[in-house]
Amino acid sequence: VCLDGALEGWQALDDWLALAHEPVAHRGAAADDAFQMYTSGTTGRPKGAVLSQQALFTAIYQWCLLYPLAPGDRQLLMLPMYHIAGLQNAFHAAACGASVYLQSELDAPELVRVLDEERIARAPLVPTIIGDLLRVPGVEQRRYATLRFMTYGGAPIDAALLARALEVF
Repeated sequence: VCLDGALEGWQALDDWLALAHEPVAHRGAAADDAFQMYTSGTTGRPKGAVLSQQALFTAIYQWCLLYPLAPGDRQLLMLPMYHIAGLQNAFHAAACGASVYLQSELDAPELVRVLDEERIARAPLVPTIIGDLLRVPGVEQRRYATLRFMTYGGAPIDAALLARALEVF
């Protein structure tokens, strides 16, 4: 889509947006493929993992029930969107009407500031990053007034680290 008029081989943004008001010609079925992501996990060679429309919808719906966000809420996203964890979090925020606050690099002091000052409601992280945040000087003096959910995944979390995170955040 071309933002500034139409170029050869591109559709003008205004024309593309006008399509949103036209009826949908085909609605996918629950068993239809939604997308394919590649994963190798710990087994080595990448494999294409296909998610159906139903699987994707069900996962997003469950997250909306578990971590309810609302319009005006912000969800931190620093997990890569080429991975299901990052993409699922982006879909979750959109499904709830919330927005995504992208943070592309780990800068622990900046991330502590973001969690406190940028109205973050949910922060999905990994235990290593949570540990990095807890080592930032002054982390416990901040308020985190809008932070309702800090979730972790990708690895087990040490009980002492989890207890400290619950205390601080």
